[in-house]
Amino acid sequence: MNTTTSLDYKTLAADWMAAKSKENAWKEKRLAIEAELMQFFPNLPEEGQRTYNEAGYKTVAKNDLNIKVINRDAFVLAVTEGSVPSNIVQFDIYETGFKRLRRLAVANDEQALNVYSRILPLFSVTPAKTGFTVVKGV
Repeated sequence: MNTTTSLDYKTLAADWMAAKSKENAWKEKRLAIEAELMQFFPNLPEEGQRTYNEAGYKTVAKNDLNIKVINRDAFVLAVTEGSVPSNIVQFDIYETGFKRLRRLAVANDEQALNVYSRILPLFSVTPAKTGFTVVKGV
């Protein structure tokens, strides 16, 4: 790999391709390791994190939800009609409000379940990728 500051396009392009190839190979290996690390995190909640400490390593596994409006026009209409609670309309807190409503609905809170059932078709809710952090020397 070229470590000079030369602006030779052919060298830079070739170096970039070599680095990208290594990056992709290591990414595949990292993802495979993360899949194996999941065995140390049974019952990881759909939202939240767990920590595992052993042999001088600390690993944190974190789950989250990705929430996106499927149909913006339908969402705006639902907000206008009052079907969507006001605490999840503001962009900076709507995910937090939606998650809070979802947790209450899952816990069988009747009012939350009613609202959640009405607005769920407006959203796409998918589990986010589990995030990992590994630190040595803990």
